[in-house]
Amino acid sequence: MYQFFMEEDININNTYSFNKDDSHHIKNVLRLNKGEIIRVVYGSKGYFGKIDYYNGNPVVNIETLDNVKHELDINITLIQSLIKVDKFEFLLQKSCELGVSKIVPLYTSRCNIKKDIYDKKRNRFNKIILESCKQCKREVLPIVEDTINLDNINKYKSDINLFAYELDDNNSLINFIEKGKHITVVIGTEGGFTHQEALFLSDNGFMPVSLGKRILRAETAGIYAISVIGAINEG
Repeated sequence: MYQFFMEEDININNTYSFNKDDSHHIKNVLRLNKGEIIRVVYGSKGYFGKIDYYNGNPVVNIETLDNVKHELDINITLIQSLIKVDKFEFLLQKSCELGVSKIVPLYTSRCNIKKDIYDKKRNRFNKIILESCKQCKREVLPIVEDTINLDNINKYKSDINLFAYELDDNNSLINFIEKGKHITVVIGTEGGFTHQEALFLSDNGFMPVSLGKRILRAETAGIYAISVIGAINEG
């Protein structure tokens, strides 16, 4: 079943039109027929409705509220050090599918790309988030924040605050996750954090954790962490 995000408040038994992009997609790409059921979302609520056409353009007749929620019961904030744009886009897509709430790009000393490159890609990132959330039936769109430095990291702290550190193999990520508590995880770029950066994070209340015996790529580390957190909270 296809899902679309609406731009106005929804009431059952009312009819709504789609924005230009969704209208084109429904009519010319998906070629949905009159009477086909879709899921639409507004304000973190999902609804079922049937496709109809008015003056040749698709509309949806809202029939029922969908009581099934697809969001985690906690917020996961992923603070990801800058990596190549294509790898970040892959991470962004998979993080959305796994339930991340917020992604914060972080500039660290070992980043080898320009600090402002992500901020110039904001529209593309938001499109990736939208399409990913349509596919996995989420009700809430995650947020990509502006790129920050370590000095601004305390703004994004949660109930539990961790950072992946390959030199600390005694503290497993699993041991620090508590069901029902919001969590922030900081992931380094390729090459990880310097000793000084690790000390700074520790001094500011972030606990170093291991993601296992294998050294993961930067984009894999975030996906792994979110997967483990989500599995524990949904278990």
